[in-house]
Amino acid sequence: MFNIRRRSLHLPGTLVGYLFLGFIAIILGIFLYFQTLVREVRDSTKITSKIFAEFLKTETTAYGVAPEPNPEMEIIFREVIKNIDFPVVITDERGIPRAWRNVDIDLLSVSNEMLENVDPQNPPEGPVKRLIEITRRLDKENEPIPMLYGGKIKLGTVHYGETSLVKQLEWFPVIISGVIIVFIIVGFLGFSIARRSDEEHIWVGLAKETAHQLGTPLSSLMGWTEILKKDNPKEIIEGLEKDVARLHKVTNRFSSIGQLPKLKEGDVNSVVKDSVDYLKRKLPTIDNRIVIKENYDARKRVLFDFDLLSWVIENLVKNAIDAMDKKKGLIEISTRDSSSAKYVEIRLKDNGRGIPKDEVRRIFEAGYTSKKFGWGLGLAITKRIVEEYHNGRILLESTQFGSGSTFLIYLPAINRKNKKT
Repeated sequence: MFNIRRRSLHLPGTLVGYLFLGFIAIILGIFLYFQTLVREVRDSTKITSKIFAEFLKTETTAYGVAPEPNPEMEIIFREVIKNIDFPVVITDERGIPRAWRNVDIDLLSVSNEMLENVDPQNPPEGPVKRLIEITRRLDKENEPIPMLYGGKIKLGTVHYGETSLVKQLEWFPVIISGVIIVFIIVGFLGFSIARRSDEEHIWVGLAKETAHQLGTPLSSLMGWTEILKKDNPKEIIEGLEKDVARLHKVTNRFSSIGQLPKLKEGDVNSVVKDSVDYLKRKLPTIDNRIVIKENYDARKRVLFDFDLLSWVIENLVKNAIDAMDKKKGLIEISTRDSSSAKYVEIRLKDNGRGIPKDEVRRIFEAGYTSKKFGWGLGLAITKRIVEEYHNGRILLESTQFGSGSTFLIYLPAINRKNKKT
C-alpha cells in the first residue's frame, strides 16, 4: 500500500561502528590482561610445587625414613611449604595419599592404619576414597610432579591444583565484560527513551504551533464571512462556512495532541461514514478511477473523540488513495463487532502497491513516508490516536507487495454491565 522511505536522524554509521569497536577492544584488553595474570599465578604455583617436590625428595630416603634434621630444610619448610595457598596432595610410590593441604579433608581424620593395604584403584568408602578422587581431579587441572630418588627410584608424586585466586581471575573478565555490556544496554535504552521523549515534545510543540497558526486565518475568515452575509451571496457563504468548519476541526485535532481527549459515547459507523463522505467530496480523482465500497455492521457503541477518530480514518483512506497505481482502484471499508463482542473492528482494505516485507515492521514509526515532501507522521499519529488516546489497537492485518494491504483497528466496546470492556 505504501512505498515507505526512512526520513529520520541517526548517529553517523562510522561513529557507531567506532564506538562498537572501542567497546570490543576494551573487553578484549581486559580479557587478555587477566589471562596474563592467570598465567603468572599458575607459573608461580607450578614453581612452588616443584620446590615442594624437591624438598620432599631430599628429605625422604628410598625407604621413607627421614634423615637427621637439617636447619636449612626447616627454613624452606617454614617459609615455603607452610605458606602454600593451593590444594596439594602427596602420594607415595603406590599412589596412596600420605599428606595433603588445602583440601576439604582434615589431615588428622585419616590414620596410618587406614592407609595400609589400600588399593588406590578400588579404595573403600570414606575419607581415603575422597582423597584419591581429589587427587585425580587435581591431575586434570595440572600435570603431577614425580619425586625421583637418584633420577630412577620413584618416592612419590606431588599433585596440585589451582589456587582460588586463579579461579577468581578467570571469572573476573567475564563479570567485567557483563557489567560493561549491561551499562551499554542501559545507556542505549536511556538514550532511546530520551530521544523518544524529545520526539514527543517536538510532536506536541508542532501540533500546538500548527493550531496557533491556524487560529489567526480562522478568525479572519469568520470575520469576512459575516461581512459577506450582508450581501447575501448564498453559495459563496455556504462554501466558506464549510471550509471554516473544516479548519476548526483541524485546529481541534492538533490541539488535542499532547493532552488526553474527552471521549464520548457514540456510533463508530457515523464517524467512519462522515470521514469517507468528506473525502469523496474533496478528492475528485476518486470518482474517476477509485471505487470505495462501504459496509457498516457495527452495533456496539464505543467511547471516542469524533475529530481524532475521523483523522485516523482520513489518514488511512488518503494513504490508500496515494498508493493506487492501477487504472481501477478499490478501497473497502467495513465495521463490525468482534466475535467476542468486546471490540468494534474497523477494517480498511485496498488493492494498491502493498508494502515491502522489509518495511512492514517500521511503517508506524515517525519519519517514514512514500511522499517526496511528506513528513512521515500520518501512520505514527494514527497509531498514537488509536492506542494511546482510545486504548485500542491498530495493526497491518495483511499485505502483499503489488497487490494491496489491509489495516485493522480494534476499539473497546461499551458493555452496559461494566461501562467499558
